[in-house]
Amino acid sequence: GLCHLELGNYDWAIRDFKIVMDDKTTSLERRAKAQLGLLDAYFRAGKYQDTVKLSDRLLAGDSANASLVRYYRARALLSAAKAASGAKANSYRQEAMAAMDQLRRDGPGWQEKVDALMQSEIENPEQWAAPANSPAAKWTVAKMLVQKSDYKTARPLLEAIVAGKDASSKRVADEAHYLLGLALFQAGEYQAAADNFAASLQKKSPAYGDDAAYMRFKSLEAVTAKNPDADPKAYEEAMRSYLAEYPDHRSAYEARYRLGEWLQAHKQFSQALEEYEQVSGDLGFELRARFGALQCRYEILQGNDEKKVTGQERGALIAAIGKDLTRFNQLAVEYTGKGGKGAVPLDDLHAKAAVMTAVYAMLVPNHDQEALAALANFEKKYPEHSDLFAQVVRLRLGALQRLRRFADAEAEVRQHGAVL
Repeated sequence: GLCHLELGNYDWAIRDFKIVMDDKTTSLERRAKAQLGLLDAYFRAGKYQDTVKLSDRLLAGDSANASLVRYYRARALLSAAKAASGAKANSYRQEAMAAMDQLRRDGPGWQEKVDALMQSEIENPEQWAAPANSPAAKWTVAKMLVQKSDYKTARPLLEAIVAGKDASSKRVADEAHYLLGLALFQAGEYQAAADNFAASLQKKSPAYGDDAAYMRFKSLEAVTAKNPDADPKAYEEAMRSYLAEYPDHRSAYEARYRLGEWLQAHKQFSQALEEYEQVSGDLGFELRARFGALQCRYEILQGNDEKKVTGQERGALIAAIGKDLTRFNQLAVEYTGKGGKGAVPLDDLHAKAAVMTAVYAMLVPNHDQEALAALANFEKKYPEHSDLFAQVVRLRLGALQRLRRFADAEAEVRQHGAVL
């Protein structure tokens, strides 16, 4: 029987195992082995109903191999569910889930086997969500659904786990909060998502901690964008804690840029500058960060920061602006060369950078010609930035006056004086 089983002659194997079982002289030990052999032969032959019937008969007795019999029974029910359809398939799924729940209770080793069995045999986890009654089953099916990005179906399973008071649910509650946060984020429920990501980070440095911290920041970013009256401290704290705990995460540059942007908006220009200068890893964000750094340096230069600059510090700040402008232009060329578009409003940045270049040139002695070059044909290049036209005209007039080009200044007034 064993030889036929290994050779794939399942009908012959079934015949031989039955002969051994029916022989009254067969020892109890040999009969038990033949029963397991027959169970295996039925399963390999695709005789799933026979496998289930035999397993039920064996489990009704006092089998020393009860766990192994339950394992075969669960495998047979899983295969039968896969082959069936409609109500019959649903019935098999219910039985299979109950069988696996019972097998889990036989010890940690069998729990691992059940999880592996579900991973290998279940192709459509959405069909197994309803039959999943135990916390362990809910958890396994929920993870499979998340792997398929079916967050909508996974959500009620995850909600049941995080609300569970049993030991099995509590053991996976932190990770379940993380996965539930992903489901809520996908559903646009950002505050609830942020709360679940925070709950998933209660223990120190979980395996998924970096992604959970990042997603908490993204959730609160969405909350703040939708509701300007949302708690600003929570958003800032989420960015700071994420960057402090996971500074090398693959998306840290994004939070670093957003923190700089946040600080800049709240007129903390020196702190914003520190964050902008650490942004690296994404060309688009580096470009925007360099532009943000330029804006902050100009604000500091104008005395709008807590930190006031005078003397040598002012000279160093002006020199830093020059380097930032050069770097910004290099990044802009590189970004355009790599096909970057859409994510970064290049026209807007170029228009404002042209004005900043002119201002910088006027801060450096004898660079008025460079200022005029930066603003040449500004109105034609950037027609949608009429809000800058008045400043551009004033800058051009100042440069022309210092260069003693009075006729050109008069022409400038005639051509563009209406915007003043």
